[in-house]
Amino acid sequence: MTLDIQKLASFLDRIDTPSEICVAVSGGRDSMALLHALHALGQYTVHALTVDHGLREGSAKEAETVKANCEEWGIQHHTLQWSHNGKIDRGLQEQARQARYQLMFDYMDASGITALCLAHQLDDQVETFWMRLQRGSGLKGLSSMRPMSVRDNKTLIRPFLDHELDVTREVTTAYCEEKGVLFIDDPSNSNDNFERVRVRETLDQLYKEETLSREGVLRSIQRLERHDRDLDYAAHKFIEEFVSFDLKIGTAFIQSYINEQTFPLRRRVFDYVLAMVGGRQEPLLLSKLEDCIQRLDQEQKLTLAGCCIERTEEGFSVLREQRHLPEPITVGEHVTNWDGRFDLSFMSTDKASIIKTLDEKDVQEVITLTDKVYTAVELLTLPALYNNEEWWVIPSLALVNPKLDHKFTVDFSDIKITFKVIDYLTYQGRVQT
Repeated sequence: MTLDIQKLASFLDRIDTPSEICVAVSGGRDSMALLHALHALGQYTVHALTVDHGLREGSAKEAETVKANCEEWGIQHHTLQWSHNGKIDRGLQEQARQARYQLMFDYMDASGITALCLAHQLDDQVETFWMRLQRGSGLKGLSSMRPMSVRDNKTLIRPFLDHELDVTREVTTAYCEEKGVLFIDDPSNSNDNFERVRVRETLDQLYKEETLSREGVLRSIQRLERHDRDLDYAAHKFIEEFVSFDLKIGTAFIQSYINEQTFPLRRRVFDYVLAMVGGRQEPLLLSKLEDCIQRLDQEQKLTLAGCCIERTEEGFSVLREQRHLPEPITVGEHVTNWDGRFDLSFMSTDKASIIKTLDEKDVQEVITLTDKVYTAVELLTLPALYNNEEWWVIPSLALVNPKLDHKFTVDFSDIKITFKVIDYLTYQGRVQT
């Protein structure tokens, strides 16, 4: 069995893959097979990205090997370096994963590319399922990775997870051998200090004993994914009808009708609302989310995931907590998002101006200017444009400091800060244990 290029092309067409894409390439068999296949299709401008984590001897040479292959195929290649002090003693693989995504996302932002292809295949899917099962994950965690998802405004495409392609490690190995594609065996893939390696060895043994069937696990994952999508859709419809957002200040109100819904639906609605209001990008612990919802039956105020939640007779108000807000950034820096909540766009490159949270000394003035519509708590989490310690503009409110009217005119097409609304049906702010 080998990789079916035409099925790959059909999958990419089906999800409207843009013509210019990034591909994460470690040099292993899966990523090299994906890179070669995408190049062979001839439909895409491909940017191959290799992250050198600098964690072991030989990693730089491996990146050079990938680069040489890309040059031979006429694919542009970029090696991204992870800078660290080498003293990573806990959670090494998770920290490396986070750094890897951030480096690739930074490259994509700088290049204006919105889609990233990843070479996870069905064996990876089963391993992920098993690891999450051991942790007691819920429906979303057990439905595992999706062939297409959204993170940080980037589309993550994992074509080898499409069940019609039926791509396993055996398939990518056969493809590389058939096409003469050289690949690197990462020594960490046989290091049983890592959980995934231990899980892989356990699964291989269970397959040999016929105690477990990979195909059976994959069928279960498919069914769980369908249930997960159904719950996503129900949450989407509920939010559409019973949750209101103030997009100027990034707050939400969930109507009390939520209390009459099933616990899984309540949990999913709160997950999405908290993700938007709190700007969360990373998974929220399922146990914390469940505990929060249960406690809201008794308690009036709680904080979770960077949000303050207050229960009233009419429902639940949700606003950003005044903690862990971003440091000031200079206008003109390549920053496209602020606090995970507001998308930024600047035409101006005035280095004297900065974006930061509204200062407490200016809050009363802004409350007055907005006719006391907003409270200090709400305003103190908003991004504002400052120049020489003086606030000039609060773009999300389209509010200009009246004292400065004689100094300049604000063109709000030049300075845009808009609240980021998540597509609930593709958002992957997964809750897990």
